[in-house]
Amino acid sequence: MAPPTARRKIDAAERRARLAARHRLAAPAPDVAAAAGALVGLHSSDPVSVYLSAWSRVRGFQVAHLEDALYAERSLVRLLGMRRTMFVVPRDLAAVLDAACTRALVAAERRRLLALIGESQYRWAATAAWLDGDRPDPEPEPEAARAELVRRWLAAFGPGTLRDVAWWTGWSQRLTRDALASAGAVEVDLDAGAGFVLAGDLEPVPPPPAWAALLPALDPTVMGWKERSWYLGGHQDRLFDRNGNAGPTVWADGRVVGGWAQRPDGRVVVELLEAVPPAARDRIEAEAERLRRWLAGTVIVPRFRTPLERRLTSTA
Repeated sequence: MAPPTARRKIDAAERRARLAARHRLAAPAPDVAAAAGALVGLHSSDPVSVYLSAWSRVRGFQVAHLEDALYAERSLVRLLGMRRTMFVVPRDLAAVLDAACTRALVAAERRRLLALIGESQYRWAATAAWLDGDRPDPEPEPEAARAELVRRWLAAFGPGTLRDVAWWTGWSQRLTRDALASAGAVEVDLDAGAGFVLAGDLEPVPPPPAWAALLPALDPTVMGWKERSWYLGGHQDRLFDRNGNAGPTVWADGRVVGGWAQRPDGRVVVELLEAVPPAARDRIEAEAERLRRWLAGTVIVPRFRTPLERRLTSTA
């Protein structure tokens, strides 16, 4: 009998290299639609986050670029998706996400909408009648859509664990296992146990150029995995709220090394939670200054406040 083939080992350093390249942090995306596609969507529950996530990944990004993509070109669509969260996704992904995640939410959301409309003092027609209607385009079946969504997640975030995928999608473990199998995912060894990648994604990934980033609250990179120790370290309590929402984070070469906030006077302030080399500190400071200039006096406040962000904004 032939000996079993050893599984590919992907350590934390290689996972950080994959993150840097695939999340368009070490090298920018050409436009906001490409950035959204690289991340299987940009978080949009906090209206500010989607703009800042795009700014972090697209050089020369302006607010109008996202608005044009959403409302003029229609290359991006905003919809309810994974974990009942709002996402901005490329148009070709919208039907997949709808079938894989959103459709299961429709009945409860429809009841809620009918109740809200029914409370109105103006009632010209039965609300149920004008809410019904055929969908104009054919949609994928949920099983096929779940497999496609997992393929896209693995291409952007892989390797990841079963727990990562189940948490990110909001599915049960049974549905997640079935989707991984349908997607043709293969097991690999991670520092903390077993993970999954796409079958054609086993080649080593070289280290990227050194980089730094200031990512906003709920950015899809920091929210991309449930098991976060390989990039978050021990900083969760200061950078996440009690409900698991991430605040603004500072990144250096694939790791979260601190947090940032904007004070009422417009200053962007950074606090490092661990030591970094002088060159990394310089890159972080340059990103903070670049963000300050881009905001140009506009003051933003995250929808979900975290301990470090609150403290930084309250410090004189």
